[in-house]
Order: sequence, then C-alpha cells, then structure tokens
Amino acid sequence: MRPAPSPAPPPPDPADLDACRLVTVKELAALLHLSPRAIWTLAAKRRAGVNGFPLPISFGKRATRWRLREVRTYLDALASEGAR
Repeated sequence: MRPAPSPAPPPPDPADLDACRLVTVKELAALLHLSPRAIWTLAAKRRAGVNGFPLPISFGKRATRWRLREVRTYLDALASEGAR
C-alpha cells in the first residue's frame, strides 16, 4: 500500500520571489542610473576590498548576475550612512 501523497506546497509569496531575483549588469545599471562599465568598476573595487558593493554570481563566461536583495541591502546601508 502506498502512502498518501503529500499536499502541494503553498504558492510562494511574491515578495520572496522579488528578493530572490537575479539581475543582469544592464538591469542593475538601469536601476542605479549608472553605466554597465561603472557597475563592473564597483564590482572590481569590491573584490579589492574597497567597498561593500555586492559581488556578482557567475554562471559561466558570459552569464553574470547580481542578487537584487543584496543590491537593495547595499543601497539601504549607503542611505543610512548618508543620513548620519
């Protein structure tokens, strides 16, 4: 006798999906009103330990994304520093 199938999980909360979203360099540049080159410069400085800009996730040679949640956290930290 087979066990009863487990119930389907509840649908994800749209806010959680947005937090897990990955964005391209072009999308991130548009969001921050910067050029893609400026985004890459910020990422390079982060690797050198200069700033707290989020590191990208690489899925291969030509597929790189940033976690939108990390970018928002970075922006919130910048805003709170500016408010001091």
